[in-house]
Amino acid sequence: MSDRAPTLAAGVAALVASYRPQCVLEDQAEAAPPVVIPSALPVVMPSVRVWVAAAAPASVSTAKTLMWATTRLAVWAYLALSTVDPTVVLHPHNVHHFTTVVCAERPQRFRLTLRSALCRVGRAANPDGWDPLVPDFGRNRMPEPYISATEAGFGLAAVMPGRKHRVARIWVVVGAFGAGLLGPQIAGAGPQDLVAMIGGRVGVQVGGGNPRLVPVRAAYTDLALRAAQAADGDRFITAKSRNAVTSVAGRLIVAGEGLSLRRARISWLAAHVTAGTNLAALHIISGRAGTQTLDSVLAHVAADISPEEAAIEGLKA
Repeated sequence: MSDRAPTLAAGVAALVASYRPQCVLEDQAEAAPPVVIPSALPVVMPSVRVWVAAAAPASVSTAKTLMWATTRLAVWAYLALSTVDPTVVLHPHNVHHFTTVVCAERPQRFRLTLRSALCRVGRAANPDGWDPLVPDFGRNRMPEPYISATEAGFGLAAVMPGRKHRVARIWVVVGAFGAGLLGPQIAGAGPQDLVAMIGGRVGVQVGGGNPRLVPVRAAYTDLALRAAQAADGDRFITAKSRNAVTSVAGRLIVAGEGLSLRRARISWLAAHVTAGTNLAALHIISGRAGTQTLDSVLAHVAADISPEEAAIEGLKA
């Protein structure tokens, strides 16, 4: 967070300075009914005001929404985690846990508003903990892989209770992050396309002009099986729209952004390179990913390898 506080309009600054919640707050016991926790407010409110000010709301209504959401999270974190440290309270994992688990019984609109506000405040008050927003310079620019916390957040968003098309949401996450599939391949798959593999793992049988068996990453095995068990029919995605997969992905919101299928595929490729998957095998199971794509992935992964480690690896040939 910048050491220099942003300048707020007079009305906004007054709201931030005087705000006191008039609504209920989630108790530290996730299953307990929401209750007001006045004893926690004197501890958390000074921090909440600083965090919301960092987000620089332009209007009183926006400031009120940010204060409402951030106060709820801060009280929960203080009671459940015993901290008001912004690197903990506003960490993406805790924001998504709060909105998807602690507030699971709340209406969908409530949770989406809460999550959107907390993502904005989190990026402003704890910028080092969040995946940076990458400007779009066109389709030729290769996106970066998602950081692990953001990727995990999409998995949590997919299984969030109380929302329609849950199987479709789960399968989009599995197909994109677990198997690196393209949109049409995700749309065309069904339970019958899952194939049992060794060690309790599963793979996806991809048809079309480049047929292949794609192993699902281990972390997504359970989600793949859950989608197969819950599917009603021979397709995970039942909508007939040409943009059905993109639509589902766009409604999976983490850190204020919808799921990018292209970026999820880059993350899948990066996971395989990091795990040491043979590049010739990866070329096949990826559907023959282009040289530019693989070069981009290798550049990101290589940043974590020292020249000395690279030299030792080079002795394998």
